Amino acid sequence: MSCTHTTAPTTRPATGVRGAAAPVSLPTHARLGAMLACFTLLWSVAALGEVYRYVDENGVTVYSQTPPPSGEAASMTPDPGPSATETAAALERLRRQLETDFDRRYTREKQAEHAAEEAARAEQRAAACTAARTNLRTLTNLGAAYLELPDGTLVGPTREQRQRLMEQTRSQIRALCD
Repeated sequence: MSCTHTTAPTTRPATGVRGAAAPVSLPTHARLGAMLACFTLLWSVAALGEVYRYVDENGVTVYSQTPPPSGEAASMTPDPGPSATETAAALERLRRQLETDFDRRYTREKQAEHAAEEAARAEQRAAACTAARTNLRTLTNLGAAYLELPDGTLVGPTREQRQRLMEQTRSQIRALCD
């Protein structure tokens, strides 16, 4: 058996889903897979006995249980690796970290949604404030004139009706514009 190690970085697109609520990035899962591969490799190498490390003619570091044909290799005895209990504990820590990362991401998304809703409400409130101020200006400058309603009818409010409408509009301004 031989294992080749290169130092070229690899990147993967961030995809993947945990549950149906929010995406979880693939690099997090890739780290878990890499950890599992390392644990497996350590156990399998430990079972082999002696391991040879050398650099081939292409400059690639090679680990093998047989020495190279040139005989120039460093002999190494592999570490037996973590116990099953240590591996289980490490996997449990990784699982908890993934859950924590998911929970943080979910919380950030909910906070962003809440902030967007608050901004929309503030915008609606500002628009309603502007409309109420325009209505008060219209009522104040109206005098004895008539108002045309959306259906085309003309309405001439009495002085009392106009005063009541102006007070209602002032109340709206106090509620919306402060």
